[in-house]
Amino acid sequence: MRNYIFMISLALILQYPAVCGGSDIIPVDRIQVIQDQIDGSEVGDTVFVSPGHYSGLREYRNRFGLTVWVAIVMRSGVSVVGVTGKPEDVVIDCGGEGYGILFESVDGSTRLSGISVQNASWAVSGESSSPKIMNCFFENNGDTIRTPNCAGTGMYFDRSSLVVTDCVFRGNIAGSGAGACFSMGSIVLLERCHFIGNLARRHGGGIVVGYESQLTLEGCIIESNSAKLNGGGIYCSGQSLKVTGGSIVGNSAGQQGGGCDLVFLNKPAEFSQVTILENCGQLGSQGIDIPIREIKLVCCETDTTGWEGWFAFESEGCSNGN
Repeated sequence: MRNYIFMISLALILQYPAVCGGSDIIPVDRIQVIQDQIDGSEVGDTVFVSPGHYSGLREYRNRFGLTVWVAIVMRSGVSVVGVTGKPEDVVIDCGGEGYGILFESVDGSTRLSGISVQNASWAVSGESSSPKIMNCFFENNGDTIRTPNCAGTGMYFDRSSLVVTDCVFRGNIAGSGAGACFSMGSIVLLERCHFIGNLARRHGGGIVVGYESQLTLEGCIIESNSAKLNGGGIYCSGQSLKVTGGSIVGNSAGQQGGGCDLVFLNKPAEFSQVTILENCGQLGSQGIDIPIREIKLVCCETDTTGWEGWFAFESEGCSNGN
């Protein structure tokens, strides 16, 4: 375990005494210093990032041998945490291009918390990784000129298993999955996350679940997202989808599935205690489009007028009678 590296002002020490009372604290105040401290850290270390607006990208050769522009590359076993616990205080601004934060083959002890990423082509992206991402904002990402058809500009992971908690995905634009896209057999848990006002030029304004991936949402808000084709809130062609609590409200699609478009699932989707209302699909399937399998609705508040497909209600024991 690491001792302190004192690179923090006396004023900040006085302002955040609890942070400076523990171990393994690596305060930083410039984006290159953030990367330097990550690169120099050991497993179990935490890089605490001081409040500020950080910008600047660097060239990085990824594991596939491709050169990309990126702000921060995470290291397995090292955590990066905004020192105040308020994402709006620590902002990574990519200036309209490149990757904000990149995860490559990191394990479950890797943590990102209390950070905002904005104006990136991809705010957070990862492959073969299992990080924990908490209390972060991913806003106004997506390069509509250089990469207009890309997926997952707020968050993109493939071949990964991750937990994302208390994060906000807002105002992102992508070809598909503007808020987030999970693919290639990923297993993902989203807890109390908000997907608001994201726009997809094709499918999945809020979220895309694809290629054998499994997504579980608990207490999430999927609201006011839109897709020019299908799945304004969620577009799912993965292995499974389970939604517990939260709401899918006010989303829109230019074609089918204003709230959700469940194109293909290996097993029936399940919605429990979810509010599904006021979604719009211009060519039909206002709430949920279910072309392949029956879905299960347990104690949900919804109006199935305009839905298309097969669904089964279970209302026994529900307090609201739905």
